[in-house]
Amino acid sequence: MSETQQSSQTPLPSLPARPWNWSWRRSTVLLFLLLFVACCYELGLDLIQLSASADPWKVTKDLFGAAFSPTLTDQSPSLPDSAPSFVSRIGKELLTTIRYAFIAMSLAFPMGLLLGFLSSRYCPAHHFIKPITVLMRSIHELIWVMFFLAAIGDSPLAACVALSIPFAGSLAKVFSELLDEHDSSARALLKYSGAGALITFLTSTLPSAWPNLLSYTLYRLECALRSSAVLGFIGYETIGLSILRSSENLYFRELWTELYALIALIILFDVWGAVIRKRLKLPAPDRHSVSPRATVATLKKHRPSWKFLHFSFWTLLLITLCAWSFGEPLIQYHSHIPPSERIATFFQQLAPQPVRENNQWSEALPWAAQLWQTHGKEALLTTLTLATMAILLAAILAISLLPLASRALASHQPLGIPNHRNWFAQFSWSALSFLVRVLIIVSRAIPEYILAFLLVSVMGPHAWPLVFAIAIHNFGILGRLWGEVLENDTSKAPATLRSIGGSRTSIYLSSLIPNIFSKLLLFLTYRWETCVREATVLGMLGISSLGYHIQLAESALHYDVMLFYVLLGTISIYIADVFHAKLRQRLRT
Repeated sequence: MSETQQSSQTPLPSLPARPWNWSWRRSTVLLFLLLFVACCYELGLDLIQLSASADPWKVTKDLFGAAFSPTLTDQSPSLPDSAPSFVSRIGKELLTTIRYAFIAMSLAFPMGLLLGFLSSRYCPAHHFIKPITVLMRSIHELIWVMFFLAAIGDSPLAACVALSIPFAGSLAKVFSELLDEHDSSARALLKYSGAGALITFLTSTLPSAWPNLLSYTLYRLECALRSSAVLGFIGYETIGLSILRSSENLYFRELWTELYALIALIILFDVWGAVIRKRLKLPAPDRHSVSPRATVATLKKHRPSWKFLHFSFWTLLLITLCAWSFGEPLIQYHSHIPPSERIATFFQQLAPQPVRENNQWSEALPWAAQLWQTHGKEALLTTLTLATMAILLAAILAISLLPLASRALASHQPLGIPNHRNWFAQFSWSALSFLVRVLIIVSRAIPEYILAFLLVSVMGPHAWPLVFAIAIHNFGILGRLWGEVLENDTSKAPATLRSIGGSRTSIYLSSLIPNIFSKLLLFLTYRWETCVREATVLGMLGISSLGYHIQLAESALHYDVMLFYVLLGTISIYIADVFHAKLRQRLRT
């Protein structure tokens, strides 16, 4: 019998049974599905609650029908002839929106840069600074504004400072992470040569990390514009004030003109910031040939540079200087009570009521326990449920449409591999990809508060309008962040699958998603923290989350109760921040 025949008749040894293995990715997806079902059960499935005062279907028809016929004139018939025109009023409010945003960011950037350094590993005291930055960003900017209004009055500068505090906290968080994860080879070389910690940071780490720091600052500027617009809902003359008035008076043609103006403003700065970020990541063109023997002054004069970056820098600086120098006086109060007296009264009323009355701090804990049992526990659960449901909906929508927004996949040549198709298929993919990217930009251009306000007027005062508003906005954010992760994936497995005939769907699900799953999860947990902040403040629209009780306490001048509910949200965000940091550390190892 030949050796081949003998080997063919010899039974193969039995392989050991493959151990049961449930990957952490599957476990994470299963956990999200369970959370989704639990949130649906908690919120209920009644998406529209009819109001006795208006027919929601008629309001919906009138609202969205007016989107195709915006107006450039006032719809109100009772305005006097001396009133400013509609266009001039909208233009003035847009300029005020830009002004407040730039003033806030001019305060937040240096503060965030300093706190970012102090909360990074370069500072020995970073463990003490990080909780401060968490507190700053865990409280929504509108709640900060409410605190400042109660403490020092309704001046424009108070609103700008209030906006700058959470933005400085967010900048500090991201700056510290960028500094901690930066390449330390140059820093180590300087350190071993005898340079001090501060000199090492200023000469090696900061210059090389500067493009990423500026890139994130530009993104926060877009967020500041949205927050500045929302100031109109508490009385400041930004574009949000006109949106509020037009919606309340059912002047929907005016409303859409104002929304289009706000969206155009946000998209303008979004595109501008995107071009700047792209230039910052690319080497500048060298348009000059310089002799090897040139002097240092000649080399500096002819060094490679982007002229667009220079133009953008001076333009942004000019806008910031104009924001501080022109317009309504920044320190202008409409209250006759002196700011010093208001501040003293405010801080006195921050102490719990039994402490103020009996001067016994031992009574503060029972007071807090009673608030927790009566409304606090339910309000916190509602807030967390709203945030969780919103981020899950946003993630489902983003993960579904991401292949259509990706320039690598939504192309007639997926992943750069030629695909023989006619011109119509090429045009169709390009058009579809463009429309989805526009949808992502528009989704994040409208502030959650404004979007929730409009949805409540259509769907009724309950939880789902808030969920949809937060989900739509975060779909735009996740679409942008996850899209960048997808575009930056450098693994060769997707191209290999495509070269052997794999479809876009199979490449996306079996290769791309597993490759970038860790980064997707990091951005998801980061945005969930933001959703908690938004779900807190959106309760001011009449839904019993933490924001609803915060507004009730503020209107009754019960600042101690207001602080209690604010701290409930802060503690939950702090826990989420610790979880996010541990997750980052776990995925990095």
